Amino acid sequence: MKQLIIVRHAKTNIDAPTDFERTLTEKGHNEADEMAQKLLHENIKLDAIISSNAVRALSTAKHFLKAYQHNGMLLNQSIIEAPELYNADVSTFFEVVEGLDDSIQSIALFSHNNGISEFAYKCSNYRNDIVPLPTCGMVGIQVNTESWQQFGTATKQFLFFYAPQKN
Repeated sequence: MKQLIIVRHAKTNIDAPTDFERTLTEKGHNEADEMAQKLLHENIKLDAIISSNAVRALSTAKHFLKAYQHNGMLLNQSIIEAPELYNADVSTFFEVVEGLDDSIQSIALFSHNNGISEFAYKCSNYRNDIVPLPTCGMVGIQVNTESWQQFGTATKQFLFFYAPQKN
């Protein structure tokens, strides 16, 4: 069995020079910390973190990396950057996941809308209550396979949907 945690980036500023360079707001930093702590509280172990290389996704992923390193619950001590996850469509998400090393049992994947919401929707067996995925929203999926290469055809079970507290 494998486990995939799908995470949309936290709340961002809209006044960046380019979409790629958008940074997290103070609320976004708080959301990322809150949701990292939520996963830790639920005792969800991660072997690796993979992220789009856009500033907002990487910044969100770094909050999770720091929290998990502090608690000793992360096997890989760095973020795997996947530039192809920036503005990715659903098929690209599947390709990235299917290319993961099989030694990874549990991974958190960070990216952006609209692709990440569509990917989460498909992986969750089309649950309407998770879309559109809110900023820093997380969807947990159990994947019935021993190899990520079979991700596309493997049976997937929805585990959870968590979103930051509304302020």
